[in-house]
Amino acid sequence: MQWNKNRATSASFAAVTRPSLPAIEVPLLSTPSPLVYESSWSCSQTPAPPYSLSLSSDSFCSIHSAAPAPCWTSSFCHACTLLPSQAYIVHRQFLVRMGSIKGMPQLTPEEDEKASMFALQLVLGSVLHMTVKAAVELELLEIIVRAGPGAKLSPADVVSRMPTENPEAVAMVDRILCLLAAQGVVSCSVVTGDDGHPSCKYGAAPVCKYLTKNEDGVSLAALSLSNHNKISMESCYYLKDSVLEGGVPFEKAHGMTVFEHLRTDSRYNKLLAEGMRNHSTIFMKKLVEIYRGFDDVKVLVDVGGGTGASIHTITSKHPHIKGINFDVPHVISNAPPYPGPKLTTHAPLSQYPLGII
Repeated sequence: MQWNKNRATSASFAAVTRPSLPAIEVPLLSTPSPLVYESSWSCSQTPAPPYSLSLSSDSFCSIHSAAPAPCWTSSFCHACTLLPSQAYIVHRQFLVRMGSIKGMPQLTPEEDEKASMFALQLVLGSVLHMTVKAAVELELLEIIVRAGPGAKLSPADVVSRMPTENPEAVAMVDRILCLLAAQGVVSCSVVTGDDGHPSCKYGAAPVCKYLTKNEDGVSLAALSLSNHNKISMESCYYLKDSVLEGGVPFEKAHGMTVFEHLRTDSRYNKLLAEGMRNHSTIFMKKLVEIYRGFDDVKVLVDVGGGTGASIHTITSKHPHIKGINFDVPHVISNAPPYPGPKLTTHAPLSQYPLGII
C-alpha cells in the first residue's frame, strides 16, 4: 500500500471498506491552520493490497480498498473489526509537528507518531486481550494448528469444524482472525477466488506454539481464560476506589478475599488452578534446562505450590530430589496424580500455617 504525496489536513479517522462495498466518508479533524502531510507509507503485510486515499474540499476523506482489511498494518486500531458493520475503521495521525503543550516537550514527527500509536495500544489493548480469549474459547487456533504445518484455512473452513449453525459465524470468525492477523497471532494470505473476488486464508504464526496445547497438553491459553474471567476482571473496576478509599479491589468487588472465594466457587478454583498449572509447566520446563541450583538438593518443599506442576517438573529433571508440594485443601483437591515415589502432596492442618519449613 502506498500513500504517495497525498495532501491531507491533520486527520485522525478514515474508513477502509471491504471489497465490493461503497467507500465510507468521515469528517477529518480540522485545525485553525491545517498542517500538510506529504509522505509515502507501505503496508507491512505481503502481498500489499492497493489502497487509494481521496480527499474532497469539504474536508472529508475516504480510503478505498481492493482487498480485505486484514492486510492492513498492525499499527492501526482494529477494535471496529468486531462491529456489525462492513466498514473497518482505522486510526491514523497525520500531524507533522506537535504544537507546544504546557508541561510537554515538543515532539518530532517520528516521536509523535510513535507516541500516538502507543497511546492507542494502551486505551484499546483490552480489545485484543478479549478477542484472544474468545478465540481460545472457540478453539480457533487449535483448529488451524490441527490442519497441519503450513495449512491455510478460510473462515468458512474454520467454521465448518465448529459446533455451530449460526449463519453469521463465518463473517464473525473472519473479523476475529482479521484482528489476530494484524497483531501477528495468525498469518494472513489474500487469495483471489474463481469469482474474481479476494478473500483471506489464515495460518498459524509462531506464537500459536504457546497458545495451543503442546506435547504436555498445556498452553498459555488456559492463563488467558483464568485472567480474563469475569470474577478476575471485576477487581479491575475497583482499583481507583481502593486507591482513594483503601481496601483490596477483589474484596470490594466480591465481599470476600480471593482465598475465601476459591473455597466456595469450585469452578473458579479449577479455572485458576488450570491457568497456573499450564503456565508453570511451560516455563519451569525451560528453567530446569539451564538452572543448575537443584543439583545438590535432596529435599525440596514447594510452599503454595498449587497443584504441583512446578515441583513435578523439577523432580522429573532431577530424580534424586524428594519433592513435597504444600498448599491449602481446596487447591490440593485439584492436583492430578503424579508418577514416581519422590513427589508427595500435602495440605496444611490450619488455614494459614506458619513455620512450615
